[in-house]
Amino acid sequence: MEWNLLLLFILVIGILLYYRRRNVIQEFNEESRKKLRSKDKMDELFKGYKLLIVPKVTTRLKILKLRDKVFKSEKEFQNINFRMDEATPWEAIKTWKELGLNELGKEIDAELYGAIGKVVWTDIGMMYPKDLESYYNFLENFRTIIENEELSPPERVERVQMMDDENSFLIRLHERYGIDFPENIFIDRLTKIDGISASIGKQFYDIEIYDIETLSRLNKSALKNINGIGSVRADKIKKALNENYE
Repeated sequence: MEWNLLLLFILVIGILLYYRRRNVIQEFNEESRKKLRSKDKMDELFKGYKLLIVPKVTTRLKILKLRDKVFKSEKEFQNINFRMDEATPWEAIKTWKELGLNELGKEIDAELYGAIGKVVWTDIGMMYPKDLESYYNFLENFRTIIENEELSPPERVERVQMMDDENSFLIRLHERYGIDFPENIFIDRLTKIDGISASIGKQFYDIEIYDIETLSRLNKSALKNINGIGSVRADKIKKALNENYE
């Protein structure tokens, strides 16, 4: 009997708190709408533009470093050479707190933006904000190594394999991209040339041909020394290389 009364009491308190909170939020929303209507320009709601960065291993370092940057105009971010698979531009809206509407805005912002950003897509699966921040840091370190032109691709691969990986991101990336990761980042550059498959690209990588510029120096006879390249495929590759440098 006592437990039933206690549960009933807790239920009543919960209902009262719920309606009180709902009324407070409604009052907050009414106050907010009044202040918003009093503004001369709706663009005061916007603080600029941001790039929604795609968290994956092929997103370049310079793009990863822009994830918290707010651009004041479209022209400012349009001057950045980013691929659509790396980032998407979007309008950055001020939070309630930034609009100076009410102290309660801080709490509502936390709930709103927390809900929106709860789960984010990455190339190794969906992530919550806490893990995502760690992954972004990992990606920045990863791309710093991968983009280091002072090292050969095999040296970069070795450096990557030695990275501090307490979150097991490397293991998950191997599961996602295969046993050749991160070699296949360099191999994939070669497979963009018509006639070069992943297996042929891997053979080029193994004989220290890592980029299209070096590959373009090979004559037809040298190409035919690669397993899987005959006369017809060699002609196709040479034609594609010539078109690439026209």
